[in-house]
Amino acid sequence: MKVILASRSPERARILEDLGFTFDVISADIDESPLTGESVQEIVLRLALGKAQHIHTLHQASVIAADTLIELEGEALGQPKDLSEAKQMLERYKSNFPRVWTSTVWISKKGEVHSNVEKADIVLNELNVTEWSQFWDKELWKKRAGAFSIFDKPCPLKISQGNLEVVRGINSKWLKEQSKRI
Repeated sequence: MKVILASRSPERARILEDLGFTFDVISADIDESPLTGESVQEIVLRLALGKAQHIHTLHQASVIAADTLIELEGEALGQPKDLSEAKQMLERYKSNFPRVWTSTVWISKKGEVHSNVEKADIVLNELNVTEWSQFWDKELWKKRAGAFSIFDKPCPLKISQGNLEVVRGINSKWLKEQSKRI
């Protein structure tokens, strides 16, 4: 089945390839500003749905979209703008317990909407001085929600509770199940 992946994320593309999807990548540039009073869970669902709907409207095709944010003390953390902001995010993780929220949305060619939202709790990994230097030198914080990817080596965070699929940025188990139904 051919779909459109509404994401520029190479990790999400790799996951779809691993699942055997044939797809085109068309990024959906939508306003990602949080709405007043919106929870992080609501934000990721709204953004994933908005991306999928935007691309579906333009192309009348089956579309998969996802959005991932880190929640820390009720605040949504997206991608850091610069090194200073990345360091501040990771410093905050030392005394708080971040949560990863991921929403995956699949709109069928007919326009049927299927969605999933899940969370995972993460904690700071104990990295030595050399590993922290490698992390900063390789700029592994760039283009990463919450300034990290679970696949980075070294990775400053690890999952304490929840599902790896959530932290990967798209729920591949859910997509696999849906592919049998859609």
